[in-house]
Amino acid sequence: MTNKETIPNKKHIAVRTDAPALPVPAGHRIPYGWKTIAVDRSDSGRATRLEWEGLPYASSSDKAYFRITVASDVREEKKIEVRLARSGEAIGTFDIRYGYVTQIFEICFPTELLPAVAAEGLCLRMTEGEVPLWLFCESGQSGIPATLQPHILVAENGDKLGYFYEELKSTASIQPFGWLEGCVVDGLYQLEQAYPGQGWLETFLDHMKLYFPQGDTLVMEDHFGHISDGAFYLDESTLPIAIIAQVWPDHPILDKATRYWSTTTHAITAEGCYTMAYPMTVIARLRSDPELARQATRILIERMEQLAEADGLWQCYRPGSNADRYYNWARAYAWYMLGITRSLLNLRTFADELEGLDALEEEVRRVAIHALGLQHSDGLWFCFVHEPHTEIDTSGSAGMAAALALGARHGILPDAAMKAANRAYEGLQSYLTPDGLLGGVAQNNRGGEALQKSGYRVISQMAMGLMGQLAAEISRESKSGE
Repeated sequence: MTNKETIPNKKHIAVRTDAPALPVPAGHRIPYGWKTIAVDRSDSGRATRLEWEGLPYASSSDKAYFRITVASDVREEKKIEVRLARSGEAIGTFDIRYGYVTQIFEICFPTELLPAVAAEGLCLRMTEGEVPLWLFCESGQSGIPATLQPHILVAENGDKLGYFYEELKSTASIQPFGWLEGCVVDGLYQLEQAYPGQGWLETFLDHMKLYFPQGDTLVMEDHFGHISDGAFYLDESTLPIAIIAQVWPDHPILDKATRYWSTTTHAITAEGCYTMAYPMTVIARLRSDPELARQATRILIERMEQLAEADGLWQCYRPGSNADRYYNWARAYAWYMLGITRSLLNLRTFADELEGLDALEEEVRRVAIHALGLQHSDGLWFCFVHEPHTEIDTSGSAGMAAALALGARHGILPDAAMKAANRAYEGLQSYLTPDGLLGGVAQNNRGGEALQKSGYRVISQMAMGLMGQLAAEISRESKSGE
């Protein structure tokens, strides 16, 4: 992996802003105490202006990227028009569909426009959408990472994979607490096991400081951006507990999680294998708690019985209807495969006390063999794995490959699974941005199956966490063979 000091910082952060003063919607909160600016509807007559200092006037590259990061949950499709502030020349348009907090969006423009951007600045107006858009932004000294600020990246040839590791090993990879952040911190934790003492654990702790600023109390927002301090809001919100439990086994948030699992009715979803059963099994192992292990096993078996088909997998169970069940969705495979495999490794402690573990292990092998047959020639999988027209999804691909590598390393899956995981790791690298962010990600499923099948793709740190998990498994396997 590349040393941080050898990587030049090519992100040029806006140093001056002029934006309309708009209140955040009632009941919502901007996370982490970070500062924001707003972009209003174009018919308001109020543009958001950004200015820079020190932009290069020339570059060996022909591409530059302007990026912004969402600071408040987006539940609609938006278009943000970007123009030069004085001449009005169009630079590009952000296409933001159902963006989530900390999600990065970018537009590409020719470097020949850099002198004009430096001289005039940029104006942003929302031409489609009803609710203003809030962006993270604070000029000068700030705790907001450069990657998450409005910035211009001048693309140069470089070590994209090295940049990937550095972006992941920073607070720029922060995601909303829940399944998104859980994928990231799981990646950080697995990389700490693969490369101990190289800063991965410290990055996890930096992330947790943003969610536990006082130590014990969880400070977070739910998936709508509403304040949800200390309260889990959905089954998917408990995934980070799997890692918190291993780093802070006595933290009081663990008891809150076990109470939530025991007192809440749970939807039958593939992600429940990963976001709920997996952290349950971690706590069960750490506390030698066979009853919690049984609860997790029941969750896994129930999902196997309700979601698995001979030739595919449903994302969720809806009695009497197959509408919006996401048949053969790549991320459903990722959650299902990762969740069952990671859970089984923890449940081995209880092998003499639990029924159904052999059936779950056989299910891991069955699904893996099915997935291997659907792997594309570039090592990745389509968003709906049996439908090529839905195009490659790097997030589902990274999660599926991580599960294959994990199963192979622990002897559950054959060597072919590790070879497939290596092909996926190589394939994912072609979707890295010049500074190492992972693109080619199918957006959150808020827009239904139509959005998932549309080919719309985004950048996502969540997917970087899954790729980090994959990298860790490949590294640990190669070390074991030395």
